[in-house]
Amino acid sequence: MQLFSACILILSVFGSSILQASEKITVAVTIPPIQTFVEAIGGELTEVVHLVPAGQDLHTFAPKPSKMREMLDVKLYLKLGGITAEDIWLERLVSLNPSMKVMSITRGIERIEMDAHHHHNEEEHHDEEEQHDEEEHHDEEEHHDEEEHHDEEEKPEASYDPHIWLAPSNVKKMGAQILEHLLESMPENEIVLNKNYEKFISDVVETDSDIQKILSDSDQSKGFLVFHPAWGYFAKDYGLSQFSVELEGKEPSPGELMEQLKEARTLGIRNIWIQPQRSSRMANSLAESLGGKLIVMDPLSTDWSNTLKKAAREVAKSYE
Repeated sequence: MQLFSACILILSVFGSSILQASEKITVAVTIPPIQTFVEAIGGELTEVVHLVPAGQDLHTFAPKPSKMREMLDVKLYLKLGGITAEDIWLERLVSLNPSMKVMSITRGIERIEMDAHHHHNEEEHHDEEEQHDEEEHHDEEEHHDEEEHHDEEEKPEASYDPHIWLAPSNVKKMGAQILEHLLESMPENEIVLNKNYEKFISDVVETDSDIQKILSDSDQSKGFLVFHPAWGYFAKDYGLSQFSVELEGKEPSPGELMEQLKEARTLGIRNIWIQPQRSSRMANSLAESLGGKLIVMDPLSTDWSNTLKKAAREVAKSYE
């Protein structure tokens, strides 16, 4: 009888530990691609929900009451920063769920400005550095007073491109921080989480290699034309030039538009990338004037790897 009681006690203790180790925590993110990353690293240990559903505009999104109720069970929110919907609604979510822990996953990522177009061709970048001689550098230092320095520091985060997840180099950093925060919440699952993380990083590296191979098929200077400038980090990672119709989310003036079209024609770019979340009749007429077509590219897709490889193929096809 005593032996039976001891066995029951042991089973109850170990059973409780097993249950605790496998208990899921609910993690919230802002957009579907980040949900993909967290699910890959957290695996069956996490229940992941996102604030902004697929197909919604990040600038105009407003959650339904059901979405707000869903957030009441969240233990950990992994934020990006610089996204309008997140900036507006996260504070309200915290007021509804004060026990929810909010952590950033963007430490160490260099933000780029949301410009009309981003040029990241390595040769051009090198030429710029060569032309920046000591005299110009000295003049710049003389005129860079404290007031200008203060203004630079105070520049709001929203003026920077928030689409950091569209570059594998950034996703590696984000993955490490996702792992870090999950381990803080479930240290007892260290072995499983680390194993999942290693697989995740391996997949990101493989995606990066595939993209480099796709783009290396052509030795021409590569660029692409988008309606909304969401692909700046992708361009930066691969030495590409992103030309955008919009300037900081606004449609261009006739003069700005003519300049962009001239650059696109010079490079032989005909197609325009558009997002399913945003529509514009102007994009269709512009594509027709270039003799091209509209290419739907979704930066919010859950299929992160194939989306980036599709982008690379579209760039490469432009120069066939």
